[in-house]
Amino acid sequence: MLVNHRSASALMYVIAVVITTVIFIADTLTSLQIAVAVLYVIVVLMAVELLSKQGVIAVSVLCMALTLTAFFMSHGAVLESAAFARCLVSLAAIAITTVLALKSQTAKAQLQQQVYLLAQTHDAILTCNMHAVITSWNQGACKLYGWSRQQAVGQSLYQLIATPECAMQQLLATGHFEGELTEQHQSGRQVIVASRWSVARDAKGKARSILISNNDLTESRQSDDKLRVLQTALEQANRLSTLGQMSASLAHEINQPLASISMSAEASLRWLNRPEPDQVEINSCISAIVKEAHRAAEVVKRIRTLSKKGTITLTQLDLREVISESVLLLDKELHRHHIQSHLTLPQEPAWIAGDKIQLQQILINLLVNAIQAMEHSALTQRQLSISLTAVLKSWQVTVTDSGTGITPADHPLLFDAFYSTKAEGMGMGLSICRSIAEAHHGSLWAEQRAEPGAAFCLQLPQLTEIVL
Repeated sequence: MLVNHRSASALMYVIAVVITTVIFIADTLTSLQIAVAVLYVIVVLMAVELLSKQGVIAVSVLCMALTLTAFFMSHGAVLESAAFARCLVSLAAIAITTVLALKSQTAKAQLQQQVYLLAQTHDAILTCNMHAVITSWNQGACKLYGWSRQQAVGQSLYQLIATPECAMQQLLATGHFEGELTEQHQSGRQVIVASRWSVARDAKGKARSILISNNDLTESRQSDDKLRVLQTALEQANRLSTLGQMSASLAHEINQPLASISMSAEASLRWLNRPEPDQVEINSCISAIVKEAHRAAEVVKRIRTLSKKGTITLTQLDLREVISESVLLLDKELHRHHIQSHLTLPQEPAWIAGDKIQLQQILINLLVNAIQAMEHSALTQRQLSISLTAVLKSWQVTVTDSGTGITPADHPLLFDAFYSTKAEGMGMGLSICRSIAEAHHGSLWAEQRAEPGAAFCLQLPQLTEIVL
């Protein structure tokens, strides 16, 4: 192909030289009463196809020089003659032809550059007539649809790549189309494209051809489909996980009031089985049972509210009272485990906005964890400290024990759901506690101590507007 192109170019050069020679001889030796030199425009037009801009200008100057040479050789220096007028006409024709030819050459070069760029783009660029017959087909279209240019040109869009007719209908109605189309590859598989259609019109405004640009979305849409399948599976797994967490949460939080009810019931039986039943102690135990039963009901109610994405009820609370009641609920457990507790509270009220039952859940959970952490400590070393201090615009509750402490490996995982440092633990308590703290716009964290034991800190915002 390259050899044929070079041969054709060489032949054009030879023909141009021959034409130039013939015109010069005819203009010099013949006495024709016509502007023979005007024929040099043929040579200029041939040069446009063969040479660069500088080459075309050089050929034009040569033709003008030959025209003047032939005139002076034939007519001498006689300027006031019809021959000189014909010479001027020839020179003007050569100059005008050169200017127009150079403009045409520049425009053609720009058009070829644009065509080349379109041919190299990864998008499929094709044109067709108003009957959807393909007239051009770039390399991007070859890659996208599998058909070569020779196979595609002259074929119908509808038959070759199964283009939906709705695109043409919208184009004819509005003059433009842009959207997704599902077409067909040569192999028969589906091809999904982002397609843009526009109409090319002639000087009279009549539609002549259609330019179509298609961008392949097949892999993207297949990835989206896979992602949707994965998301559906993930949502199902999340629902099962949430159901498991809610069940674990219910079992964990109900366990505490049930344990208290059980202990109070056993104490009641012991008082009843005495030779002389102590009515005061029995009444106290039964009252504790009723109170714990109500607390269990409140826990269930709160968990149901959370499962329905409901909002918690915030009321004005004195955090000192919440702490005192929580410690009182576990007073018997503290005595049973021979734990010395130290409660440090401020003199002034510690007002917060919160849900009393949920905050008690946090505190009781932290206290129970502390009691269990000291099970293997010496009886004389079992110390539990609960303090309440003001920190900036918050109240901070710190629960400190002298138990086994927190290992560096356990520390970052303490508040993860289903993670527990206890063999029989469910790993839900601290996770739920942190969720409750965050629902109160507060925070809950653990601190490692230099001496044996651990410290858990609960921080809640102070109530700025207090209603007495």
